This record gives sequence, structure tokens and C-alpha cells, in this order.
Amino acid sequence: MKKKILWLIATLVLGALGSGLWELAFRPFFALLASGALDVVTLGLDSLRNGLYEEAARGQYERVSITILSAGAGVMVGITMVLLLFPFFRQRLEGTRPSVAGSRKFTLALPLVFATTMMLLLFQRNAYINRAANHFEQLATIAAPFQSQEQRLQLHSEFAQMNTRETYVRLVETLSALAKAKGARVPEFTIY
Repeated sequence: MKKKILWLIATLVLGALGSGLWELAFRPFFALLASGALDVVTLGLDSLRNGLYEEAARGQYERVSITILSAGAGVMVGITMVLLLFPFFRQRLEGTRPSVAGSRKFTLALPLVFATTMMLLLFQRNAYINRAANHFEQLATIAAPFQSQEQRLQLHSEFAQMNTRETYVRLVETLSALAKAKGARVPEFTIY
């Protein structure tokens, strides 16, 4: 019985430590990584960044394609890892020194590494577009009781015509300010 209680306490402590570590280290790291991936996708150009918001204005038409893309990216990452790491483990077990450059599998895996990287970047781009569209829709729903029908239609019309980041920021800030002024809870979203 003491062992079970000890295991329970240890599990709770490890869970709390893991949760704290996630909040303090991993979440900010992955947010930074996602932002970096978006920088790569947009090449840091405002015109390409604005394209993200133009896509968000089209709504959520790509949920299935994102699921397929993420599954494909996961499979490609797995295959790439197996192709790259399996020869090293086999050579290490045989007692020989692993070689990267001369490996035929490594040479064959290079296009796969490139394709996997591209799929992951596309996934990040599409995921951000959907998150941006979802955030606007959620804010519009939260602020809806505090607006006239004409105001709601005007905001949705502007969103559908949006083609710049500045327009998105203005619309989101308008909805957030309205909802906060009425005491509603506003969800957080980091605009890229």
C-alpha cells in the first residue's frame, strides 16, 4: 500500500514539474519555433506575410487538407529518421565506425529531408492561417451581442475583403476592445 501511495505522489509531482516545465520552457520555445517557421515561409517579406491574412479571409476551407498534410509530414519525418538513423545503429552494433557521407541511404534521404522540411513549413503556414481565421470568428461571436446587425455585417465584410496584416490587426483590436469593454473574456492569440 505504501508503494502505491508513493507512486501516486511521485506521479503527481512529476506531472506538476512537467506542466511547469511546459509553461516556462517548452511553450515559449515552440512559439518561437513556429514564428521562425513562418519567417522562413514568408521570407520576411511583408507581401508574403500579408498573403497569410488574405488566405485567412477566405475562411476555413482547408481543415481536411491540413489533417492530410500533417499526417503526410509525420510519415515523412518517420521515414527520414529511420533511413538516416538505422545505418548508424546497425554499424554501431557491429562495432564499425558510422559514416555519414559515404552512405548511399544518406544520399537517397536528402530529397526526403528537403520534402519533409517543405511539408512541415507548409503545415505551419496553413495551421497559422486557420488559427487566425478561427480567432477572428471566435472574437466576432463573443462581441456579437454588443453590436448591431449592420456592425456585424460590416466587420465580416471587411474580414472577407482583408488582404493585409494591418487590416487583420485593426479588426481583431476592434472586436477585442468591444468585448473587453462589456466585460467579456477575450481569448489570447499572438498575431504574426
